[in-house]
Amino acid sequence: MNSNSVPLNLSAQVILQIAQAIEAAIRRGEDPKKAEQAVLAKLTQR
Repeated sequence: MNSNSVPLNLSAQVILQIAQAIEAAIRRGEDPKKAEQAVLAKLTQR
């Protein structure tokens, strides 16, 4: 397992949230990578 990757306890719910954030960012013409990082940052703050 890659130690510098996101913890692999990502549930389908989290993957869905990321996918929706990326989709929304693309629609707004924003950087999808930033949208993904924002979702992950929110989740890791818990």
